[in-house]
Parts: sequence; structure tokens; C-alpha cells
Amino acid sequence: MKVICALFIGCLPLTLAMAEDMNAARHEKARTLFLEACTACHTLDRVRVQRLNQDEWRHLIAGMLSEGVPLTDEETSILVEYLAKYFGPENPQ
Repeated sequence: MKVICALFIGCLPLTLAMAEDMNAARHEKARTLFLEACTACHTLDRVRVQRLNQDEWRHLIAGMLSEGVPLTDEETSILVEYLAKYFGPENPQ
């Protein structure tokens, strides 16, 4: 049992670093999607003033998808999370 605990504790920093790398990669992908998909038609100020929650962003993006914005379901989810986090009601700028 002690060996298993020691291995787990020893691997924890690596696991945390890998999680941080994955979060950083997801954040960068979301930022890129935002810049390519949203600001291609809308100004940053237009996006910034919305202050929508996650469900509201999802609904708004669904409308953009019907206009022809080419996002996969995974990209849409990543973008919705990003918009809600950085342009949501809890993050006034």
C-alpha cells in the first residue's frame, strides 16, 4: 500500500503538469476558434457587451451555425465554454 501511495504521490506533479498542458491547449484552441469564427463578422466590442451565460452563448452560436459558420460539435462546445468564461455575466469588463 505504501508503494502505491508513493507512486501516486510521485506521479502527481506530472499528472498536474499534463492537465495544465491540456487546459492550455484547449484554451488556445478556443481562442483561435473565437478569433476565426466570431470576429470574422463581429467586432470584439460586440461580443464583449453580450455578457451571456453558457446556455445563452450556445443558443446564439446555434444561430450562427445556421448562418453557415463551419464548427463541429466539439468546436462549438469549446467555444461556448470560452465565451461563457471570458465574456459571461460573471466576468464584466
